[in-house]
Order: sequence, then C-alpha cells, then structure tokens
Amino acid sequence: MSTILRGLLSCLLIVTLIGSTMAADSGVAMLYTNGTAWINGNNVPKSMALFSGDLVQTKSDSLANIKAKGVNVLVLSDSLVQFDPAAVKLEHGRVNVVTTRGLAVRVGVLKVVPASDSASTEFEVTDYGRNGQDHRAQRRSEAGRRQDHDDSSRGARGEP
Repeated sequence: MSTILRGLLSCLLIVTLIGSTMAADSGVAMLYTNGTAWINGNNVPKSMALFSGDLVQTKSDSLANIKAKGVNVLVLSDSLVQFDPAAVKLEHGRVNVVTTRGLAVRVGVLKVVPASDSASTEFEVTDYGRNGQDHRAQRRSEAGRRQDHDDSSRGARGEP
C-alpha cells in the first residue's frame, strides 16, 4: 500500500514540477504598487497578476514594479505602459528596465533593445511629449557606462 502511495505522490510531484516550469515562461508577471495604480482601469491593491496586453497606469505620486523571470520594469509616476513579455509599450511617462532576457521597450516608432539578450542590462526610456514625438533612452550596461540616445540618432539599437 505504501508503495502505491509513494508512486502516486511521485507522479503528482513530477506533474507539478513540469507545470511550474512551463508557467515560468508563460508571459505572466506580477505587478507590485506603491501608491495608486490601475490595470486596465481597475485599481490594484498592493499586488496583482499581469498578463500580456494589460495596461498599467500610475498616478503622479505612485510607482509600479513589474516582475517576471529575468525582467524587472519600474513604471515611474504618471506613466502608462502596455505589458508584453517581449516588449513593453510605453504610451507616456517613464520606465526603468533591468533585464537578462532582452526585454525591449517600444515608444512611438522607436524600439529600444538591449545590446545582449542574456547579459544583465539596465536602461531607462522616457516619453517626454504626450504627442509621441520626443523619445529618449538611457542605457546602463553591466560595466555601468551610460549612453544617451534620442529617436533622431537611432542609437542603442533603436529600431523603427
């Protein structure tokens, strides 16, 4: 009897492990807030699951932190972003990204892509104008060198 129970428990453990491994790369993230923030127009308590396509908005005195495997996106005050596991879309405001997965940020026609998909990269993207015309990116590599770019220079691997 104990052999059967052990076998069933082992199978359950294997299925749980496989399921959790698959869920780790499913495009789901967690959102943690400091102040008032909304997901798709609904108020977020302190934390909530975030799915691909969800809109995250912060008030002028609030911050939100999107965390997923290999990604940490700080949504700064008075910002609006759309979450996608491959590229966060900045509608307006400012985000700070730390990634080891190559997460990109789209703002207007500019796409800011880390130089490496696997090395730890930190960069900040700001949409200064609500008209979608003034976009700036600041990248900090592992070595801590700072590079500034705007959409007219198409630097930092900025892609239209």
